[in-house]
This record gives sequence, C-alpha cells and structure tokens, in this order.
Amino acid sequence: MPYDKILLSRVLKGRLESPQKDLRQSSSQSGGHNPGFNAINQFMGLGNDDYPHKLPQTDAFEQLIDCFRLRCEDEYSFGGNTARIYNDENPMREFKKFLDLAEKRKGLLPSWWSKAKRAECIKLATGESSWANIAYCVEKDDIMEHYDPLMPMKLRVLGEKIYRKGFM
Repeated sequence: MPYDKILLSRVLKGRLESPQKDLRQSSSQSGGHNPGFNAINQFMGLGNDDYPHKLPQTDAFEQLIDCFRLRCEDEYSFGGNTARIYNDENPMREFKKFLDLAEKRKGLLPSWWSKAKRAECIKLATGESSWANIAYCVEKDDIMEHYDPLMPMKLRVLGEKIYRKGFM
C-alpha cells in the first residue's frame, strides 16, 4: 500500500503518531474537538488557520457556505439536531451567527474580508442558481462529488475552528 494511503488511513482511524508527541487527544484535552481533529489538521496542512486565504474569493465563499451546510448535516445525522436547514425555517439567522463566529476567529478569514464581502457571501448563499445555497441540505457524498474526496474533512476541520468544537 502506498505511503500516502497508509498515512491517510491512520489519520482517519485517529492513529497518526509523531516521534515527538501523540497527536490523538481526548475531547477535554483538545477543546471539544472530534477525535482525530489535530492529526487531520496537521496532515492536511490546515494548522496555520490560513486555509481560506489560499482560495479565490468565490471559492472561499462557497466553501464557507458548504462548511455551514455540512455542519448542519453532521449535527442532524450524528446528533439529531434539526436546527438550521432541517427544521423548514429560514436558515439565514443561523448562517449569520456562523459568519459572526468566523469573523471572531482571528486570522481565519482572508484579509480582503469586509462587511461588503460578507454581504456578497450571504447573497451567494441565498442565490437560487448557486450550488452553495443554505436553503438546501448537502451530504458528505455531495461534497465529495462536487469537490474531491478529502473536502469533507477540510470543511469539518474549518467548522471545528469556527465553532471551536466538534459536531459530536
């Protein structure tokens, strides 16, 4: 088995270890993060909190929106939480809270982010022709098909950074 597949399988199982320290931490040690958060964060190069900075503006908007939508799906699937998209109410209030949290995480959003860019992101999130529409549910498989097989992990890590806790 190629090294990258072995490494990825260990990350997914929460067994990535380094000679210096064990990256597996319990929820209480890692601030309420899901198991494997720290290992995946390191493995995927997301440790500097600058992941959205590397994206073109529209991609950054879409991935923030999809981060919110996938988080809603995860909380529904794993926790039975029907808030946000699943309760047939307008999810805009919850999406704005999500953006408020993202804006409070120092250095997480790109330097070009502003009130005007936030408004553009919200407009994209409510556009009928947009893939990334907060009125519609999205599942892990949808994300994988639209982006790539690793994108659900990236969006979940981003979500944990924004909410400062895991969905489980």
